[in-house]
Amino acid sequence: MKWCTPVSVAHWKEPMNYQGHFVALGSCFAETMGNRLLAHRFNGLVNPFGVLFSPIALANILERCANDQFFEISELWEHQGLFQHPEAHSSCSGTQAEQVILALNDRLTLLKKTVTSGASHVLITIGTSWVYREITTQKRVANCHKKPQHEFRKELLSVKEVEDSIRQIQSCLRQLNPHIKIAWTVSPVRHTKDGLIENQRSKSHLIAGLHQVLDESTQADYYFPAYEIVMDELRDYRFYADDLIHPGTQAIEHIWNQWVTHAIDAESGKIMEKINGLHVRLKHRPLFEDSLTYQQFKENLQSDLRDFRNRYPSLNWNDIG
Repeated sequence: MKWCTPVSVAHWKEPMNYQGHFVALGSCFAETMGNRLLAHRFNGLVNPFGVLFSPIALANILERCANDQFFEISELWEHQGLFQHPEAHSSCSGTQAEQVILALNDRLTLLKKTVTSGASHVLITIGTSWVYREITTQKRVANCHKKPQHEFRKELLSVKEVEDSIRQIQSCLRQLNPHIKIAWTVSPVRHTKDGLIENQRSKSHLIAGLHQVLDESTQADYYFPAYEIVMDELRDYRFYADDLIHPGTQAIEHIWNQWVTHAIDAESGKIMEKINGLHVRLKHRPLFEDSLTYQQFKENLQSDLRDFRNRYPSLNWNDIG
């Protein structure tokens, strides 16, 4: 008896591996996946401008990156004692305007350097087609930073506007690095604050626009069906977190396993299994730290870590000591 409708997941023809670097950009789902890759000792950069939900927000950042359009103090908002940029997440805000701009431009430089000289793969997750336009400037923003609602107008990107943003993202990335491989996902996180019907409209525009571009593209971009896995294969609230919006632990683990199987090469997958084993041993907390058994355990673990570092020198183990 079948208990679900499994989603067919294609293998990435040019999968991730430990020889390359990655960049993860977009929604909180991109952050979840990117942080898991970092935890498995991949070299990479995750959301340097914080969580960005719409394809237009991502396109604007990458446009700056590709064309060296640095942030300026005149672009900042000052609200409730903080200086904030409408194209960045609130985590990029601060109390000193000069420091905020310096940090934003440092992040822009880091992103460009990573894409041009180090990154082999990019994971992009788009979350919503709903955007906000600042009424006074008539510019669409990535984040309203909790400013008064009457200062903005809510808009739904058309499928054509989603397509244009996707093409702009592709163009900017390949302008910076013609050989970069791009993976796309639509975030399975439901934006229920927009309304359930509105969330479905939003996701449908993302899916239609993204696939229109991918179908027409001569580049071998990869689509990973995270949204479809949650909506169809895991069609049950038990796979959601307590907020009934975000995927729960079991769902994330299932999606992660699908990603490892289909988007990471087999040799790197074997290394990941060894890293998992080392992580389990590193987390071990004994009842008696001064026991001979535990002292021998620590010696064996340190010996295995040294051997692992020597065998895989490109992995980052600096935080282990």
